[in-house]
Amino acid sequence: MCGRTALYCPDGVLERAAGTGVWANSSSYQRPPPNGNNKDAGKSSSNGQTRYRASFNNGPMRYLPVLVMREGSSSGPGLRKELSLTRWGIFNLSGILTINARDDTLLDSSSPSWNALRNSHRCAIPAQGFFEWYQKSENNQVPYFIHLDSFSLNKEAPKEESKPSDIMWFAGLYQPPELSPKPVDVAGCVIITTTSADSCMEWLHDRMPVIFQSEHDREMWLDPRIPFEKVSHLMQPLKTGLKWWDVDVSVNKIANDSISCIIPVRERTGTLHSFFGSAVVKPGEVKQESLDALNQVEASPTKRRMLAVSPKREASAEKSPEKRLKVELELIADRARLQRGYASLQDGRCHAESGRLADAECEEASGANIRGRVGSGLPKSSVKTMGVVFLVRLDGDGAPSDAKKYIRLPPPVPGRPYHLRFVIDAGSPAAVPGAVLETNCCEEGIPFRRTVLRRVPFNCADLSDAICEIPIHTPGVFEYSVNVDGIRARTGHFVVDPRLTVPGKEASRDKDILLPLDAVCVLTVIPKWMPHVSKWAAHFDSFAAAGYNMIHFAPLNTRGASNSPYSIYDQLSLSYDLFGSDKHMDESLREKQLHSMLQLARADYGILSITDVVWNHTAHNSAWLQEHPEAGYNLETAPHLRPAFELDEAIMELCTTLNDANISLELKTESHLTEIMKFFEGTILPGIRLWEFYVIDVNLALEEFKSLWNFAETFTGAGLNGASVKELAETLRKRGMPQVWHFSKRFSRKVDAAVAVSLIKQIADAGKSIEEASEIYVKVLNELNEEYYKEFDDDRETIINNIWNRARYLRLDPQGPNLGLISEHVPFVDTYFTRLPLTVATHKLHPDARCLANNGWIWNGDPLQNFAGPTSKSYLRREEDSPWLWNHQKAYTEKMARLFHGFRIDNCHSTPIHVAAYLLDAARVINPNLYVFAELFTGSEETDVHFVSKLGINSLIREAMSAWDVKELSRLVHRYGGTPIGSLALKEEYYPLDILGHDLGSNFYYPLPASETSVIDVKGSSTHALFMDCTHDNETPHQKRTAEDTLPTAALVAMTASAIGSVKGYDEIVPKLLNVVTETRKYRVAEAHEGIIPAKSVLLNIHSKMAREGYTEIHVHQEHDYISVHRMHPVTHDGYLLVARSAFSKYHGGDVHPPIILRDQSVHVIESAGLRVQAKAESPSMDDLKNPHGPHDSEAIAFSKDERARVHGRKTIGSITGLPCFLDFSAVLTTLMHSRVDTMPDGSFQTVLTVNGETFMPGSIVLYRTWMGGSGMNLVSPDFSASPLSSPMMKAMKLTEEPERSESPLPIRKLVSRPRSMFIEGITITDADQGKLEKLWKLIGVDDRNGGTDLMILMGRDVMDSGVLGLPFDSRKWPETLWEAVDCLTDEDVNIVLYRCDNEEKDVIGDGTYNVPGFGPLPFCGLQGFMSVIQKVARSNDLGHALCGNLREGTWMMDYVTNRLRNLFPQEYPDLPNNMASLAAGLPHFATHHMRCWGRDVFISLRGLFLIPGHFDEARAHLVAFGSTLRHGVIPNLLDQGKFPRYNARDAAWWWLWGVQQYCAMSPEGLAFLGVSVKRRFPPIRRYRQGPDYLKVDESDEIPGDEGDIFVPVQMAYAHSSTIGQLCHEILERHARGINFREWNAGPNLDHAMTDAGFNMTSGTRFEDGTGFVYGGNRYNCGTWMDKMGDSEKAGTKGIPATPRDGSPVEIIGLLKAALRWIVKDVLNSECKAFFPSDHVVLKSGSNKILMYRDWDEMVAKSFEKYFYIPEDPRDDPNFELDEPKLINKRAIYKDVLGSSQKFTEFQLRPNFLVALVVAPELFDVKHACGALDIVGKHLLGPLGIKTLDPDDWAYRGFYDNANDSTDSAVAHGFNYHNGPEWGWLMGYYLMAYIHFKKLFASQEKVNQDVQRILLKHKKYILDHSTNLFAGLPELTNKDGIFCDHSCPTQAWSSASLLEVVFELQQK
Repeated sequence: MCGRTALYCPDGVLERAAGTGVWANSSSYQRPPPNGNNKDAGKSSSNGQTRYRASFNNGPMRYLPVLVMREGSSSGPGLRKELSLTRWGIFNLSGILTINARDDTLLDSSSPSWNALRNSHRCAIPAQGFFEWYQKSENNQVPYFIHLDSFSLNKEAPKEESKPSDIMWFAGLYQPPELSPKPVDVAGCVIITTTSADSCMEWLHDRMPVIFQSEHDREMWLDPRIPFEKVSHLMQPLKTGLKWWDVDVSVNKIANDSISCIIPVRERTGTLHSFFGSAVVKPGEVKQESLDALNQVEASPTKRRMLAVSPKREASAEKSPEKRLKVELELIADRARLQRGYASLQDGRCHAESGRLADAECEEASGANIRGRVGSGLPKSSVKTMGVVFLVRLDGDGAPSDAKKYIRLPPPVPGRPYHLRFVIDAGSPAAVPGAVLETNCCEEGIPFRRTVLRRVPFNCADLSDAICEIPIHTPGVFEYSVNVDGIRARTGHFVVDPRLTVPGKEASRDKDILLPLDAVCVLTVIPKWMPHVSKWAAHFDSFAAAGYNMIHFAPLNTRGASNSPYSIYDQLSLSYDLFGSDKHMDESLREKQLHSMLQLARADYGILSITDVVWNHTAHNSAWLQEHPEAGYNLETAPHLRPAFELDEAIMELCTTLNDANISLELKTESHLTEIMKFFEGTILPGIRLWEFYVIDVNLALEEFKSLWNFAETFTGAGLNGASVKELAETLRKRGMPQVWHFSKRFSRKVDAAVAVSLIKQIADAGKSIEEASEIYVKVLNELNEEYYKEFDDDRETIINNIWNRARYLRLDPQGPNLGLISEHVPFVDTYFTRLPLTVATHKLHPDARCLANNGWIWNGDPLQNFAGPTSKSYLRREEDSPWLWNHQKAYTEKMARLFHGFRIDNCHSTPIHVAAYLLDAARVINPNLYVFAELFTGSEETDVHFVSKLGINSLIREAMSAWDVKELSRLVHRYGGTPIGSLALKEEYYPLDILGHDLGSNFYYPLPASETSVIDVKGSSTHALFMDCTHDNETPHQKRTAEDTLPTAALVAMTASAIGSVKGYDEIVPKLLNVVTETRKYRVAEAHEGIIPAKSVLLNIHSKMAREGYTEIHVHQEHDYISVHRMHPVTHDGYLLVARSAFSKYHGGDVHPPIILRDQSVHVIESAGLRVQAKAESPSMDDLKNPHGPHDSEAIAFSKDERARVHGRKTIGSITGLPCFLDFSAVLTTLMHSRVDTMPDGSFQTVLTVNGETFMPGSIVLYRTWMGGSGMNLVSPDFSASPLSSPMMKAMKLTEEPERSESPLPIRKLVSRPRSMFIEGITITDADQGKLEKLWKLIGVDDRNGGTDLMILMGRDVMDSGVLGLPFDSRKWPETLWEAVDCLTDEDVNIVLYRCDNEEKDVIGDGTYNVPGFGPLPFCGLQGFMSVIQKVARSNDLGHALCGNLREGTWMMDYVTNRLRNLFPQEYPDLPNNMASLAAGLPHFATHHMRCWGRDVFISLRGLFLIPGHFDEARAHLVAFGSTLRHGVIPNLLDQGKFPRYNARDAAWWWLWGVQQYCAMSPEGLAFLGVSVKRRFPPIRRYRQGPDYLKVDESDEIPGDEGDIFVPVQMAYAHSSTIGQLCHEILERHARGINFREWNAGPNLDHAMTDAGFNMTSGTRFEDGTGFVYGGNRYNCGTWMDKMGDSEKAGTKGIPATPRDGSPVEIIGLLKAALRWIVKDVLNSECKAFFPSDHVVLKSGSNKILMYRDWDEMVAKSFEKYFYIPEDPRDDPNFELDEPKLINKRAIYKDVLGSSQKFTEFQLRPNFLVALVVAPELFDVKHACGALDIVGKHLLGPLGIKTLDPDDWAYRGFYDNANDSTDSAVAHGFNYHNGPEWGWLMGYYLMAYIHFKKLFASQEKVNQDVQRILLKHKKYILDHSTNLFAGLPELTNKDGIFCDHSCPTQAWSSASLLEVVFELQQK
């Protein structure tokens, strides 16, 4: 391996893949062979360089291009990559030709073969694939073509369609001719092969080439500066990313070199890993059971289809059963890939490695066809991924948004992975073919390697979003990025939670159940205070009884001299004192004993174990430091620490210098400390001259300056003449001093003397002496040093302050250790360095190597900075790669991973991230389900996320004791408590794990059925919290607050939706923080009733229960020193309510928590407790114990016995004991609060909880169970076994029993979900018993808890997923009775229910939209009005929104909805003349009265809004209604229900004709529609009246009684009829004959702004010039859609149209041509031609000339380009009718109008020709059309619409304001309506034209991408209701898409035209 390759891509593709376009021309690298001597030589390019010969079958001794990296180049120093031609094969020292080099030979330094090449002659060899032969039998070898999974083959154009991602790069060596042992004329190369192929290749060959896994690896290999030993690790097999197929045997002959060599023999592709699923049976090994199985296969009716045995092979197999079986098994092996694909489809899944189903048989069997490319990220939409899917929608460039750069995912179920789906919106730059997801989330069964990225292609098929999906099989930390053509987007990270399991309880102990992270209750213990390991079981029993399920052990390793567990002497040994007195116990025995005990904890007590790992420091006396001092920062490895060391030395010797100065070493007072610090500041610090490490040595610099004075040249830079000393110093600093500098020695700052001399010479006067120049230089040096001295002064002040503060804490602070006498062993302050002693191991070391920096922690320091690094001064300011160390720490980490279930990373903030990542990766190999938590003191959420996402930290420790007051504590509880109560959406981190398939022991949810899919939108995660009431580093409540606060703090922490924890001793009220160094007492087993344990056990059990069952919602309220917390379930709405009174201070007021009102909720007491500490820590006597009958003096508590209430175990010498205290506790009732139930007037109820201020003392809590009335959750018969009480709680309850009363039958009763129609304890539950909440669930289709979760998931989906909120087409899946309620609704009814704007509603019932106080009126009266707001609220969980407030305050919103529907039906608004609802042009401005229904708007919208969705009846009704009002040969602009239509639009008739054409083309009625009879609102003139005179008389004929076209009242209307065909002909003929009329009722009543001349309407046709163009209008009216009439008297625009466009507007000519084409080609050639009255028009002339429609059509077609196109080249002007070329300001466009009274308007760039491009594309020269489209794209294209005028035009004004009352005539009263603003409907026509014309010059795929990119903005705009409440597209926007207040927020034609675009895309 490897003997054949293929490389055929063009030079440009190869160069892009190589990252260079440079080809070598040095003879040592490339000597072109003599001309004509080698047929394989490349052709010479123009510059003489030789290029390679493309080949599909390249072999040895042929030319291959290679990539090399050379030092130096003609352009300058450095490295340069070059491509070079080499011959495949080199001669070794024996003169033997070699084509491959084995890696083991290269690694053998004693082998001379490759020594001369492996260091400096490494190369990379490109290939698009290589060949290998599979030995199928002795004489049968099958060739296979191996390629990357990103490779794609285009059989028709393989070279042209090649891309850089096709190319793989082999590691190779090259041999220049001069190094060859034989004479050669060109360099040679070899391919390196690995020792053995990976499992993915071993079936094919035992070796494979070294293929680089990344570009980084390739560049490392090429770099000649890197020695071979540093890159040898790259020689390893590529484990993933390869695909294969078998090819024709013609490849066996190297002479065969064509595309056929690499074309698959069969369409059978897949990963190499999945090739041979079936074992090949050798002859003689056939077993009877195999024959039986074969017979069964043969009996199967699908056998022929699945095995496809050929007759020839079948005949050969009939000779014997053995041969027959072999043949069949070989065929099965051949079909193994096919069958696996089939099986995947049957399970409803299609994995990325499934590839493509090969044969038609399989497609038939599966019923679906999978995407053709191998390794696609997702199958086509016909193959649905089933199960749970977490969806991450990426930004347009493929990067995650800031919120999504870190994602937390749940643990997967073994054998049942869920999927992570990445989506890039269609139209985004990254949503293109070739987009690849690169991730180190490996496939199942492949070990995780952080740096190895696999590539999973996105599926960009059809017009859908780009989708890539990966299965999640295993926990861990992973990264991903999207790569498009070599450009990687920003990296994102996701962390998959570990799967922590514990044995089930009671009957379920034989199976493991999942422990969710939010159910974790961890207890920290210090092992050295525990008894011997063998005696831990009693403690485990105590911990478990208290409710803890996880124990965090401080390090158990052998401790160092300080005796701190965190100062580890030997990381690889467990401390002997934990195992007894035998110091010599074998380490393996210790490990085994500890392992057994930890396993016992899990198996018998349900407790998992965690330990600290300490990676960034070791004990100063660790023995291995003496042998490996390089493992730390010493003065040799980190010389920059020297000044810090000298300072440290001075401090360590302070005891001697103080003695010598007669200053006492007994530091007891502040004044004494001041005396010592003044001595240190005035004597010690100056003595060590630290400033010398900062400054320049002036004398030395001056000597160097003088020595070069006569040699250096004058500086040539400008601007120094007359420069000041300060300016000279700054110039010298930049040009003559190194920018990077370290404190490695004194006077380490240097100046380049040559630069200094050249600078001084430039400013020195001629003849100035060296002495004078030196004086200037000294001033410059002093100026430089001025800044450095200042830097030193700042550091000196910091040094003094930090030493002073540290000394005060160590010796004077009451909370400090109060160290005694200053001595050599107890120095003034801590030492920052360890001095290794002189031993046999260290005596050979340099003294600097024996001085190691100690580890430390810097308050508010940057955790990403190495504070011992060369740029840090932390050690100086007193703030705080060894291969052996890597291996040592890895072994330590792996040992801990074998023993424990998780790690706490000690000092995580100061552990280098790359170190922690490496060690965690090693640990996760041992235990993939490792739980990792840490403390980070970064003070930055962003930095926390950085650590978490890089390391896979599952939880970050958060501390309740960090709260400085009650308000801050309530904030912390809220922060880590969950989502707000009433949340409409469910966050991904709270997705129920039961639905994934985990067993949580709760049975609350059920696993998702295999046939269903649940898609969860991922919004991004915050870091998960491990919320601790107190850590082993915190001061206790007794120290920081009061001891009584122990209970309320613990209770509040337990109510959060996070992992929680505590420290051993907290629950027992241990008064002080225990020092892990000095404390020597031992733990004792806590008693069940001790401290707060009875109350805590309930809290921990409830906490775990809430996590398992999904109580994710929380409400926190703080009032005075009270905090109430209500945790609720998002579906059932039952919960737990805690009221706690904190005790931050012993002083508290009398204010109490206000009454808590729970609407429709019932409550039950879970526990009531109050903590009273009876003695101080300094006085442990219990004589002060007061009467235990405290604030709970109720009947149930009154008779308890004193002795049973006392804390047993006073403070005992040798044991860690808490303060004497009394816990007032009850699990039955409470006297701290009172409850009552009030019945409300509407029949509902409320529970009111009030605080008893006299009994509810600080340190007390009450916990209630709550549930909703009418929810189906009820207290049913007692079930004691179901109580969550633990044994300590049961014991503690006995303290509250009455001696003469029986035991309470049920302290806590079980809440169950009440099933419908079932018997419970003899009670039948039926639907009649359902409560309000149950009925609501039923109404919205939530019939189980999973359904409620599904609804919340849907509500939270991304804006771009809004469509998923729709109901399914299958009405059986609708909520009960909903289908029946809406089945009878018409489209008009649906419009009423969902929409209706304010104006429409008021017109019908006098009432408008719902007004939300604090928000305003909703956009619609219907449900969409509410949903527009609710969806925004749901996605962001903005429960503070005014809408939510309105819902909480009353039922007004619901009343509005129901009352509205009652009042409206069956009313519609407004009617067309034929009694059907009409289309509003836009909302809300064009919604009512005569302004609602516009002619052109309706018919521009007809295809998009009516025909494409299939609303044919509505489309027909509008065509008939407007057709009935035809008058004067035109269609009205404003219909006004046919009562008073207005005829001022010249284009409306043409748009009506276009609508008729589209209706006939798309509706089932077809051209038969032309025969439909229409009653006419106005009498037609006699020529067009049905009867004997139809088309026979002329308008000029004076016929008595002809009152055609006159206005008649409605009651006299509809006396005449015409067919649709006749109306069409009438419009065309009347325009051909000429139209001239004055608007009826002309004057101010009709139009207040129009001048008198504007009411005169004329139209005609230009036949005289042979064009056939229709024309019309005048300077004072505007008859097209650009119809703005000026009406500002102040600005002088009243009566002046802004855009009259009189003449022949380009879009009307396009519509004319479309109508003529339709009549000629479709109508007159169809069976329905009888419905059209004529094939010609009769012109109005003396001779009544006849003009055939076909002639008119040809006339327009022939003239259009000549009259409308403005050529790009002025030299072509004579070929076109331009009239006045001087008016041209843009070329290569089409005129906007022809024959205008204002000539300049013809040449303005406007977008109206886009209409003509769409409706009549045959008019245009395609090149001219494409060029004009490009100009529109460059100058007019906006984000949502098209500019109506060229921005370069003098009249352009981009901002529309109809209320502008200025004197500016260009904008007053919105005069610029069509002179700049960007209109939405034109965008549709631009895109439709783009699709039609651009496909002629570009691929359909490229065109689709361009269109999708533009449409993406519209999709987002429509769906994002946060900015677009009307959920539609606007009429127009201002410049660059800026929102326009005066535009309709939703316009009919804007949406319609874009729906047409989508339709066109689908048709393509």
